[in-house]
Amino acid sequence: MTIREMSAKEVTQKVINKDELFILDVRNEDAFSDWKMEGANFDYLNVPYFELLDGVEGILGKLPSDKEILVVCAKEGSSVLVADMLSDEGLDVSYLKGGMKAWSEHLEPVKVGDLKDGGEIYQFVRIGKGCLSYMVISNGEAAIVDATRMVDVLILPVIWMWKLQMFSIHIYTLITFPVVVPLRKEQMQRTGCHQKMQWKLPLIISH
Repeated sequence: MTIREMSAKEVTQKVINKDELFILDVRNEDAFSDWKMEGANFDYLNVPYFELLDGVEGILGKLPSDKEILVVCAKEGSSVLVADMLSDEGLDVSYLKGGMKAWSEHLEPVKVGDLKDGGEIYQFVRIGKGCLSYMVISNGEAAIVDATRMVDVLILPVIWMWKLQMFSIHIYTLITFPVVVPLRKEQMQRTGCHQKMQWKLPLIISH
């Protein structure tokens, strides 16, 4: 059967929509107990990868036939191997692209309101950790409040989603330093930017 890649954004939409999902988490038991992907209609099975090295026959009876199955590990590698073994057994399964590291770093933009005199407020939800950042957009400028360490993740959506001019973007913070964002080919095509663009921006990160 087939295996497919599922992104952190796709899983986020399942959380928001309260979709059903069966997660086979192949991390160690302590890692799973400390932190896992959570959704209102998510079901789980935690079996460490090293217990599946000789095959997945022992867990086939524990996997549902009527739910989408997502295999999860720390950084993707182990989940791809387990998904491949399940596929050989006749199951259609997905694996989490980038693993739990990608889930931890994913930011989901959600519009939360409009400003009285024009402009918008967006919330960036770091759903894997329960953290929030905010972006206020007005008159071609953007201010970020409680920014995460993934600053480029906050800057690029401004360019892509709201089509602001690159050099009219200002991020207000406590210190000033140059920010260099390397862009992939498809990002350059979408934004019209050069391969490396540098902003000398004041960076305010409040925690």
